[in-house]
Amino acid sequence: MGKLKSIIFVVGIMLLILAAAMGYLSFRYLSAILPADSYEDKGVYTFSPY
Repeated sequence: MGKLKSIIFVVGIMLLILAAAMGYLSFRYLSAILPADSYEDKGVYTFSPY
């Protein structure tokens, strides 16, 4: 029973580290996305309703 508790503890610590790393990466990549106000219309596409 003691070995099972230590395995669960180690797996929990590994999952905590993985969650922190994923949180950091997702924050970094989401902050790199430009806001919608910074995009400019370059006139490449035209809209014609039909």
